[in-house]
Amino acid sequence: MLFLLEFKEVINFLKNILLISALAFLGFLISNKEYKKDFDRLLEKVKKELENHSIYYLVFICIVSALFRFWNLGAREFWYDEAFTSVLIKQPWGNFFSYIFFKDLHPPLYYTCLKVWAYIFGFSDFGLRSFSALFGVLTIPLIYKFTRKFSKNEFLGLSSSLVFAVNPFLIRYSQEARAYSLLVFLTVGVVYSLYNRRWFLSSLLFSIAILTHYIALFLAPSILIFIIADSLKSGKFNTKSFLSLFLPGIVLAFWLPVLKTHFSQAETLLGWVVAPQFKDLFNSIEISIFGKYIDGLKSFALFGSIFFLTIYFFAKSSKSRRLKALFLLSFSALPFLEIFFVSKYLSISLYIDRTLIAFLVIFAIYLLLSAQVLGKHLGPLTLFCYIFVALTFQANIETKNIGYKKLSEFAQESYKLIVMADPKQYGTLKHYLNENTAHLVKVQSDFEGYWPLIFPEDIIERAEIKEAFYLAHEGPISGWDSELRVGEFYLYNWQN
Repeated sequence: MLFLLEFKEVINFLKNILLISALAFLGFLISNKEYKKDFDRLLEKVKKELENHSIYYLVFICIVSALFRFWNLGAREFWYDEAFTSVLIKQPWGNFFSYIFFKDLHPPLYYTCLKVWAYIFGFSDFGLRSFSALFGVLTIPLIYKFTRKFSKNEFLGLSSSLVFAVNPFLIRYSQEARAYSLLVFLTVGVVYSLYNRRWFLSSLLFSIAILTHYIALFLAPSILIFIIADSLKSGKFNTKSFLSLFLPGIVLAFWLPVLKTHFSQAETLLGWVVAPQFKDLFNSIEISIFGKYIDGLKSFALFGSIFFLTIYFFAKSSKSRRLKALFLLSFSALPFLEIFFVSKYLSISLYIDRTLIAFLVIFAIYLLLSAQVLGKHLGPLTLFCYIFVALTFQANIETKNIGYKKLSEFAQESYKLIVMADPKQYGTLKHYLNENTAHLVKVQSDFEGYWPLIFPEDIIERAEIKEAFYLAHEGPISGWDSELRVGEFYLYNWQN
């Protein structure tokens, strides 16, 4: 183990040396007058090549994004939220909608689409996650079209699509059986269609986004501001733009009773979410860029760079580019701050990094637009550095499985009943249980909390079990001697 740790440190050191060397070499080429003209000509040739054959490069980038999202899609075990998704969509249609309406706090669209998807592609880890992976891939050409149209720059469109193709945060949540990947696709679609003044399409996509995840509601102030600003700019009342709010309004009015039920359950189901601190704003941006938190000098350098880039961009850019930047900030920073202040000062537990993913993607598009003000050398160099760093972070992501699959297989082979000590662990394990193993694993009755997908037949009183059984718990229990271990689960022999 010590050897592996030292080996990883050596690899990381070599990666840093390679990055610094590449930056130094490019800096030398740019600054050296003898090579500067040749470098400029090479850069122009590359841009021209990209523009002339953009469709081929976009297809290549989409293939790269698909490889990152589908590769090892089933290698990492489900965690509790994904297992909740799995157990929910396995219910008969009547029970399925009953649980969504009265026992969950999410709208039904994602679950319904995934349930239909699973009938075709299966309920395995790969089958359920492939729905999110697909929308993760579809988001890449959408971002390309948006940034190209927005900036009128083919190179920026392609480079942006490549940036998001390798972004660790997007890859991570394109590999989960949750609604986040679909939410990103819909949110980018809403912003893109609004920018093109395609009012009906934006209305439709916004309505679908609301029925996918309630966090999309925080787009409403930004949409209203844009519609009013667009009408003021044109100097006339635009009926179509204001009518675009009609469909989302009808959806909300129809869904309001269920929304009230979900809101009343939010305190119970989201009680684990703590009120955010101001440092969490920076942490969320860090994780959206690198897929993990950074600290110390790296964190300081990142936010210093974003701050000075923003100041420099607004000082040097034309009025039209500043308006475009404000458009992007209104759909990223504004809902981002809305969620922060609602969570902090109204004690409504909403601020979770992964729920902010769609707004953070729009913010990243703003950063890519801003980076162009750095010039034809430093702008592409910044993109190159990010792509290298993103690939490095992606390569460092480790897959650690607790052993739910192994425990499910062990239950089928074992002659003893297995009783889970923790309801959350049991809820996760339910995804891996089938009709042959469900009766072999139970959860002890003395648990606290609200666990909507633990049914009465899943619960058992330990004192009422006549034969010997295994009490299973992730990790050791202090003072107890386990009989055996399955993955990270310790199994204790129990006889009443």
